[in-house]
Amino acid sequence: MEKASITPMFNLLDEPWIKCSVVDERGTIREHKVSLKDVFRQAHTFMGLSGESPVQDVAVMRLLLAILHAVYTRTDEYRDLREEGDLDGALRMWRRLYEAGEFDAEAISAYLEQWRDRFYLVHPTRPFYQIPAVKQRYDSGKGDYKVGLMSVKKFIFTISESNNIAKIFLPRTDTDVISFDEALRWLLTINAADDVAYKGGAGVGWVGKIGNTMLSGDNLFETLMLNFVLYDRMREEPFWGDGLAPWELDVPRYEKCANYACPDNQVELLTLQSRRLYLKVEDGGVVGCYNAPGDGFSDSEDVGAEQFTKTVTTTKSRVQIRRYKALSTPQHLWRGFASVVASDVTKKETKAGVLRWLDELLMSGMCEQRKVGIELTQVVYGKQNMKIDEVWRDTFHLNTGIFTDVTTDESDEDDWLGVIYRGLKTIEDLAYEYRMFVFNMAKSRGFSGTTDEAENMLDKAQAELYGSLGEIFHEWLGNINPEVDTPESKGTELVLSARDFIRGRADKLYTQAGGVALKGKVLTEDNYGNAINSVCAYNKFKYKFYNILKKGGYTND
Repeated sequence: MEKASITPMFNLLDEPWIKCSVVDERGTIREHKVSLKDVFRQAHTFMGLSGESPVQDVAVMRLLLAILHAVYTRTDEYRDLREEGDLDGALRMWRRLYEAGEFDAEAISAYLEQWRDRFYLVHPTRPFYQIPAVKQRYDSGKGDYKVGLMSVKKFIFTISESNNIAKIFLPRTDTDVISFDEALRWLLTINAADDVAYKGGAGVGWVGKIGNTMLSGDNLFETLMLNFVLYDRMREEPFWGDGLAPWELDVPRYEKCANYACPDNQVELLTLQSRRLYLKVEDGGVVGCYNAPGDGFSDSEDVGAEQFTKTVTTTKSRVQIRRYKALSTPQHLWRGFASVVASDVTKKETKAGVLRWLDELLMSGMCEQRKVGIELTQVVYGKQNMKIDEVWRDTFHLNTGIFTDVTTDESDEDDWLGVIYRGLKTIEDLAYEYRMFVFNMAKSRGFSGTTDEAENMLDKAQAELYGSLGEIFHEWLGNINPEVDTPESKGTELVLSARDFIRGRADKLYTQAGGVALKGKVLTEDNYGNAINSVCAYNKFKYKFYNILKKGGYTND
């Protein structure tokens, strides 16, 4: 399409494109698509977002939060609170919005209408979240950065263009064209979490790099409000500054800016343009996307304003800065749960701002003790970040009564988060001994594979174990009632449940081993000619297993 022939099409304010889940009158969960204005108007009726990928939901959520910040942190009320440094006043402002139970749709619509012409997905000069200049650079082959053209198969993440890479996210039929509403959702996703293939040295998308920690409530309104952080007292200036969203700029940013300074405001940070993108439109659909490097932060940049990732404090030029810290063990996010929900003073690690915001709400009485969800999302990139391998999401439902602002030091091991930390550490140790037991049992049956083959076998066995242990942990966590339960008794319950499950797995493996394993095999690495058999392996496992329990102070039989 040439500029002169482009007719504005598909306005986000009116066209349905945001996927939400809703419960119908029969109690069935179904999908519903709504426009940008309607998502705020009806947020209290939706369960949550339900896009094609977890990271897509994160990208859409960040856009919605940016709009809330654009509406409410530019009011005279918020600016007065900022000028006075009145944190308590900000909490009262938040509570008033929260207690309404739904958004002021008219106020939000009034803001969006001011920028209606900037919310067209297809537009001759200012298409939403796009830079037409990147197509010109692609056509000319000139410029200080490289522009790539992504096919739809690459653009939507779900279909890999390499024969050596399995399809990820969603099973779907190969396609060469997608609708405007789907293209818009993936446009946000690519901007948030794109890999580095063909990007001229740009890093991965900001959201994909940092991982993401968010809260969820009973409906989309509650979820948005729980993540609507009005200040961060860890910053020298707790209140957010004034910034502009991409659609508010007089002239869009189109140059590559790899060392972009982290904004001091949520509007700009939540709409960070990690990529310069432009959709290729043909015959009423999208057939590809021009893609170039956009804004990004260096690894030494202070990103303390980012509220949805853990940070670690380091020193740069004698000045303390806060750097992001991505989630660990993405395949089994529950294993790192304790480090997500608690800060660690000894490691200078601070939990995500949104969780510290929840602490503020609870301790000030602005939010009642209740059940919430903690949603962790992590993108896993392949070799050299050239492709996206997987996206992991895990949601932990828990009673907020377990939260206090504690560290993971041993001195705090008697409170809820300390008990969780200590319990999960013990479970990790028990799982490791199970892994070694599996290996010794394999050797007793004559296993003589390569190191890689052994690792693959053990990784598979441990992954299956962690999957089941994760279910145990989720159920245990969701059943905690701080008003009647004590940390010590519930902590012991968690570890003993894991103990029984792991021991049951080991018992089953031992009883099914057969005669070959019972006879055993002489260990070639043993100069004394000793044999390892199933009995030796089992006894060794039990000895170490129960020593771990004893050391942790957990009851065992």
